[in-house]
Amino acid sequence: MAISGVRRLDAASFSGTTSGTTSPFQSLYWARLKNSHGWTPCFFSYMHHDSPCGLLVLVRCFPLGQKLAYVPFAPEGCMTGVDMEVLSQAILSLLPHGVFVLRYDLPWGTPGLQEDFRISRLRSCKESVQPVATVRISLHKGMSAVYQGFRQRCRRNLKKAVDNGITIRHWEKNATVLSQWYELYLGTARRDGFSPRPLPYIKDVLEVEESDGQADLYVAYDANGDLAGGIIVLFGRQEAVYLHGSSRRDVFSMGASWLLQVHAMEKACEVGCKVYDLHGISASHDGRGHLGRLDLFKTSFGGEIIDRPASLDFIRGRLRRRAYVMLENLRYSVRRGTV
Repeated sequence: MAISGVRRLDAASFSGTTSGTTSPFQSLYWARLKNSHGWTPCFFSYMHHDSPCGLLVLVRCFPLGQKLAYVPFAPEGCMTGVDMEVLSQAILSLLPHGVFVLRYDLPWGTPGLQEDFRISRLRSCKESVQPVATVRISLHKGMSAVYQGFRQRCRRNLKKAVDNGITIRHWEKNATVLSQWYELYLGTARRDGFSPRPLPYIKDVLEVEESDGQADLYVAYDANGDLAGGIIVLFGRQEAVYLHGSSRRDVFSMGASWLLQVHAMEKACEVGCKVYDLHGISASHDGRGHLGRLDLFKTSFGGEIIDRPASLDFIRGRLRRRAYVMLENLRYSVRRGTV
């Protein structure tokens, strides 16, 4: 059997496992962060074709004792639909009572499962919790190779940033800097149409530290010393991920956003990360639609465009899952202004 030996772990034991994924979202850092915001982390180990793997599962409680279990960016490897069923059944047997669905956001580059889901309890979701496409920059050969991969749009805007006197600084854990950045972040959310994270969550993102993860804020200033933008980047053991960003509308054309990302890539190289993930572009990644400008921005750094399947549900309670998905799809529609 491809999957065997599934068992629960404590956090200390999980930190010593081979997680089977390089994603910072499968880390003690992410578990601790989410534990402060309504999710209970559960840790597992299992064998996949005789290779040891670990898995972080996050559990969220709803009224009447109902629970949703969620696996971010795992498991990796050549998992068949049968493998996913066996793993899911074993995990559910070890989770608290009341879990009606086990949802997976599979890792980047995972091929779609080809099995006939009509005879199983696996279902692809209409919407995904995490993006289904991204741009990932390889850092294996150092920043000199990264610079060579920049496209003309990126090179042009980096030159603009230098010519316009844009400077990048670390936030130095300064509460005033964070407050200024957050106000700019709220304005960016209104302008670009996304839902901003609450300030307490952002503070925890920056304050939580674990051996396998830590986030940092880098801010850009214009020639007058005014805040022009900033980004929060999560540094894992092998990957760095761009999480949150903000920018003044009037300085986007000055190149600050490009200079911020390059600065973060340089820091990722310094701490030994092998990949920098710009974390999310449109599914079509063709530079069109409401995410067109975002696509053009992120693809200008070169790198590799990688896709993954939509979120995948292993269903324990069909009616409860159906009700949850209906409410979830309604929430997405309201957020997009389509209802």
